[in-house]
Amino acid sequence: MDLTLSDQDLAFREECARANAPVILYFSLLMIGPILMKYGTDEQKAELLPRMLSGEDLWCQGYSEPNAGSDLASLQTRALRQGDDYIVNGSKIWTSYAHRANRIFCLVRTSTEGKPQAGISFLLIDMESPGVKVEPITGNDGEVEQCQVFFDDVRVPVSNLVGRENQGWEIAKYLLEFERGIFCHYPTLEKHIRLLRQLAQSRLDCNGTPYSKDPLFQARLAELDIDKLALEFLEHRIRASISAGANPGPLSSVVKVVGAALRST
Repeated sequence: MDLTLSDQDLAFREECARANAPVILYFSLLMIGPILMKYGTDEQKAELLPRMLSGEDLWCQGYSEPNAGSDLASLQTRALRQGDDYIVNGSKIWTSYAHRANRIFCLVRTSTEGKPQAGISFLLIDMESPGVKVEPITGNDGEVEQCQVFFDDVRVPVSNLVGRENQGWEIAKYLLEFERGIFCHYPTLEKHIRLLRQLAQSRLDCNGTPYSKDPLFQARLAELDIDKLALEFLEHRIRASISAGANPGPLSSVVKVVGAALRST
């Protein structure tokens, strides 16, 4: 299965960035979609994959918890089986666009035996289920991107389990590795650099000189452009590796860290 962005997808993302058009959220097509293609049942694929392509479903990711962020294995959201359902209780935090999503894919604890990683399962939950509550988190810029999601005796059909019970840790690692390997940072960086150049031509320093003429500004912008170019080649390298059937390995984490750092520069 090819999880890379096609040339058409990549070109589309680049053109969207150049046109300052809204980006397509990647939780559906690039995250839960490939997971269902590999681990999902035939019924899950038949029902959910077409709805992702049509845009009928918007997904969000329920991984981090108030006391289980970087230490994901310590998550406490419980899913207890009761007949043909799981009863889910707990909370997820830093859930991007949960206030817009109608579905969430979650890591939940289904067993406390053995190592913490061994008792985690991967569950699909309808955000409109009774007992689901979303509290938006307002960022420093006044915008809402992340949320906290609460589950209070939420009843989820066992048919919404992805893979086997207690296989969630394996599935989560697969998702995170390929998520980092297929997410494109450089089109957005190109757009930001282009905007900086435009602003630098019209903004004047205390001497009335455009910042674009400032040697220090020129040097720093050139350095940022070089870093963006290096990241772009690294992202292409990872996609080529995946297309050849290889595993992106630690390079996917490098892209995640460097891309986030450059976008916040």
